[in-house]
Amino acid sequence: MDREVESTLAMLNNPWGDGTSIKCITETWKRSKLFKRADHVTVQPILAAVNAKIWSANEKIHGLKLLLQIAESCSESCLNEYGAQFVLQAARSCDKHNSYNVRCCALLILKRLANRAGKIQPMVKAITGNGVAQVLDALNESSPDLKLYACHALYSILTHFSSSCGSVKATLEQRLAEILVMNNEWLALFAARCFARLPLIGGGGVGQQGHQAAVTCLLKKTIAALHLELDGLYEGVHELPMTYPLTSKENLGLPPVSEIKPAIRLQKIERRLKCLCIYLSALLLEPMPISKAVPVQDIFGLVCRAIGVTGTSLGTSQLIEVLVLRDLIPSVHISFMSVMESLIEIGKTNLLLYNETFYHMIINCLSWTQKKKDNQASYNYLRRKVYSMLSCWLSNLKGASGVETFADRIVPHVFQNITPEKEAVVLKAVKQTLKRKKGRVADQSSAVPNETSTQRVYDEDLCSAGLEAMILILKSAGSLIKSSFHKAMQELVVALLVDLQRGLDPHPLYSSEKCQLQLYESLQSLILFPHPLCPPATIYATTLFSCGQLSKSKEISRFCQQAMQVVQRLSFPVYPSIVLESEVLEDLKDQAIANAAAEEESEEEEEEEESADEEVQVRPEAVSVIVAAEPEPSEPQPPAASKADRPDSDLEVLKEIFVMAVPDAASSENDDEEQQRPEEITINDVVTAYDQCTTENDIELIAEQPTKKARIEVLEKYDDVALMLADLVE
Repeated sequence: MDREVESTLAMLNNPWGDGTSIKCITETWKRSKLFKRADHVTVQPILAAVNAKIWSANEKIHGLKLLLQIAESCSESCLNEYGAQFVLQAARSCDKHNSYNVRCCALLILKRLANRAGKIQPMVKAITGNGVAQVLDALNESSPDLKLYACHALYSILTHFSSSCGSVKATLEQRLAEILVMNNEWLALFAARCFARLPLIGGGGVGQQGHQAAVTCLLKKTIAALHLELDGLYEGVHELPMTYPLTSKENLGLPPVSEIKPAIRLQKIERRLKCLCIYLSALLLEPMPISKAVPVQDIFGLVCRAIGVTGTSLGTSQLIEVLVLRDLIPSVHISFMSVMESLIEIGKTNLLLYNETFYHMIINCLSWTQKKKDNQASYNYLRRKVYSMLSCWLSNLKGASGVETFADRIVPHVFQNITPEKEAVVLKAVKQTLKRKKGRVADQSSAVPNETSTQRVYDEDLCSAGLEAMILILKSAGSLIKSSFHKAMQELVVALLVDLQRGLDPHPLYSSEKCQLQLYESLQSLILFPHPLCPPATIYATTLFSCGQLSKSKEISRFCQQAMQVVQRLSFPVYPSIVLESEVLEDLKDQAIANAAAEEESEEEEEEEESADEEVQVRPEAVSVIVAAEPEPSEPQPPAASKADRPDSDLEVLKEIFVMAVPDAASSENDDEEQQRPEEITINDVVTAYDQCTTENDIELIAEQPTKKARIEVLEKYDDVALMLADLVE
């Protein structure tokens, strides 16, 4: 280790110590981990040499780069001994008289030291004192890049030492609010994280109630500021009445836009709205050690007001304000939809009360952007954001999303964006053909519209967003939406995948690997969440997933392997559908054996009783019956017996079948002349008819007939019996 220190000192004292040598030194320290292994005594000569460079005006930037590497990789003992000195050196380097590069490097050192300070009290005091003061000065500068480095350092300080910065809370809020006026979205993204940590500055009181109240107050201030900017943006525009009125009028105190020209004024307001939406989203998403009391109703009212003004509601006015506002509407809607996504991420199932309001926003945005041809790119971007917001809702609420209630109005819009254009051309051609068949004269050249005359721009990102939303709709309510949607989706997905695997040129909508992967995911969702009236295309899925494993894309191949295993398990399950425990199976087996033994005993007793009755029974040789009136039809149940061994009771049953009936109503025209006459059937006739019947079902079928004529028609297939009974009727 001594040799490493000596070599490092030799390089530091080298007269040609330019940026290249400094880079070599830092790379050597990273590989050897010298400062992580050595204690503070060993590295003291190196720290003295670095300190000398920092105090030198010509080599100050080189010394700060070395200190940056030391602050990141030094040991705990070194940090305890020299940490406070590192903070003071970095704070002095943030002075205004230093160059831009020196100040940016010093702010990075403060950030890394704040992340490593922990409970080292000398470092904490230095950071919350001199460090915060220098960060505030940097935030007050006009350079956006310097403000960006200051936001990085400030976020680390507020994350670890927010309770010790109570004295500068008002100043920090003012500095961060000034960034909103700059209308710099990139800078606002980093400043918003610091803005979200403002409620945690200072003491929170008993149970952190002070911090919770501060979070709610800052949320309401931001919402009120957004309403104030919307008043300026929608000035003179007819708006719908607010469903959820504003509960607080206290805002952030931002100065109004002082631009006179209407077009530039609207553009500045739109940029400020974007920055404010970024701040509000950060307040909702920033993790905090307290529970947040989010005013959900106020946020829904804000988003509904912003999205309620559409390009259709602006009318066809040609005023410059209306024309500019019509172009800015998609950007404004996208900003507020980002706020709604942030609210969904933290609210989840707690937002079920606003289910209907949310879906009406989705349907409204999809409807008015459906037929927009001018500025198509911006409206497609808006539709992508709508699908993204819908996917966020479905992925967080899952089965409780309630999408099945509004699927009839949402799914057609999704199909419009995921269906290739050639399908629409074919439908138009078929429609023109049907018109000609009805007698309308149409030129053959006009049967198919000239789609190649206008260069259509296909939006793959819009198609991908629509597929993602459709997959989540199937997963959330696959069996509850219409079966026609399942059928149309199956036909679309299977046809596109077959064309891809045949090696044909893919449609421009599905030329990207992401869209092709989503087609396979859609097919898997159709298999796993089918509709009862639309069976899944399991056979096609097996073939498509099997061929998809040979795809050049690793992601598609990996997904098809997993999907193939799922389909095989569905087709050939390893275990039965109902699996019972071994004890339950043994109890059922014992019970079945006991029931079988009891049935055998009861059958033996019945056979003994029947044999005793047969010995006493007397068989008559002839039977004569006078048919006087038609009794109620009976349902005899003859016992099972073979043709060779039939008991006498069967003969009695069949005899009653033939004789217990009235004459047919064929002679009902002459009621006065109708006379009842006896019919005589001998036992031999009954035996003959019985022998013609081959099964017990025939006897039961004959017994069910109400009249003798109907019974004869049943027995027409037995020629001898039919002739015999016909003679009896005559």
